[in-house]
Amino acid sequence: MRDGELNLVLPLPQESAVLAVREMDMPGTAMAQAVDTTNLATLGPEVAIDGYACPATLDADNGGVRTAIIGYSPQALRTWDPFTGALVAETALGGAEDVRDAMAIAAWPARSTTTVFVFGEFTPNWYGWRAHDLRTGQKAEHLGTDDYGWFIQEARVQAVADFLVLPAQTTRFDERWSEVVHDGRLDVFRLPEGTLCGSLDHHAPAHFSTAVVGGRPLLAAQDGVYGLPGLEKVASLPHSCFSGPCTLGEFGGDGVVIGQSPGSPQALAVWTLDTPERSLGEIPVPWVGPTYDLALTEGGTLFAATQSGLYAVPVADMCRSPGPGSASPSKAHDPSTPGH
Repeated sequence: MRDGELNLVLPLPQESAVLAVREMDMPGTAMAQAVDTTNLATLGPEVAIDGYACPATLDADNGGVRTAIIGYSPQALRTWDPFTGALVAETALGGAEDVRDAMAIAAWPARSTTTVFVFGEFTPNWYGWRAHDLRTGQKAEHLGTDDYGWFIQEARVQAVADFLVLPAQTTRFDERWSEVVHDGRLDVFRLPEGTLCGSLDHHAPAHFSTAVVGGRPLLAAQDGVYGLPGLEKVASLPHSCFSGPCTLGEFGGDGVVIGQSPGSPQALAVWTLDTPERSLGEIPVPWVGPTYDLALTEGGTLFAATQSGLYAVPVADMCRSPGPGSASPSKAHDPSTPGH
């Protein structure tokens, strides 16, 4: 990624804010910054992360910091205050020497500690995941696996309710034994035990979304929305919805999915879980270059991480637009602008 491209946008738990994350030219280095979802103002300085970043909710005994940025590197877990940029904790990792190249992380609060899940490469072209206690840095021996196959180019890890969802891949020869076939899937694990609940065929390891909708944990991927942990289908969606990043959440009391419009490669569309057979509306994307990530906030605003910065789109504007048309996304944050 070139300096200036925004790679992730992640809601900050219990805050009217999102965390905008961009990778730098140096591999394994990122910049993260909190952005207000109501007025699009930056809420703190950019924080330099030696590794990979995600938001987290912490318990009370963390120097008064409740909402945090967690950074992972092979040497340590670090905790920052997103609103001041201050480093509030640093914990050396125990038993992490088998991590060669991390690709994605997620944090999960439980009881008196926070668990940080790390997905990446552990031996050449062989992938898996690990879990570390944020407070002690120790690896959870009952969590993780390293039998996930080869050549995963991108990844996402999401913890929702008491479940962990992450990509996996099985490598095999075709029927004629002439070509190698990579069968992609998503695995769902129950936390804190780490038991595998089930798997869903899915060939885009970064194009899925999880959320608690109507009190129920759901997974949007492949061709619809599925309930956790049983993976029963709740709604069917166009397969093209998942040809790029998507996001799942609630708007106006309804569960909604926002993803790639089947009618235009330059537009996003929104569907409700009650009427997934037709979209409520779509909006053409005004930014230049690809879209890397989407996030729907509780206030009903869609944030898009793009090659040219962070954009905000009111979902109500998308729903009023039956096709390419009226809504005008706001430029929330350009990470290449000095001072941001």
